[in-house]
Amino acid sequence: RVAREVGYSFSGANAWNTAPTVIYQTITEQLQHCQQDGVSMMFCDLAGFGKTWTCRQFAKNGTNVFYLDCSRTPNKLAFIRSLATAIGVDATKGNSSQILAEAIYYLKAIPAPLVIIDEAGDADSSTYLLIKRIWNELEGVCGLYMIGARGLKRRIEQGIALRKNGFEELYSPRAPIMYRP
Repeated sequence: RVAREVGYSFSGANAWNTAPTVIYQTITEQLQHCQQDGVSMMFCDLAGFGKTWTCRQFAKNGTNVFYLDCSRTPNKLAFIRSLATAIGVDATKGNSSQILAEAIYYLKAIPAPLVIIDEAGDADSSTYLLIKRIWNELEGVCGLYMIGARGLKRRIEQGIALRKNGFEELYSPRAPIMYRP
């Protein structure tokens, strides 16, 4: 199960080599900053530029770095369970509020944690509100880094334009930073 979740290839035939592109270096520096200082950031760019690869490599090689893929978590409950599973909290005991409380408690207890949220444009609105809540609860303690392509940018801009609860905070100058292609 772990091999499947981290994308491990048993054959090794399709192994990729990492190239230190500008995107790779930029994202790596931002991930280090988020982890060291417990801050939250966001990065949006075109698809296929290496965002996911960079984040997966950082999570694979880092300590207390947890990678979540929102394309696999279609709703808030799935996101909570995915977060709990990624960090090693039992996602089967208790209701969603209890599982989330345990996950947040654990993230506060370990040194310099970082949660990477990939494919964030695939998250539903209730998951965005949950992410905002997690950002607020873990500010200064746990870094959060949300990445996505144009879908993420569009979701946030639409949420702001429609004055949906929580979206303006996701794009506030004090929280994440969004790079636009």
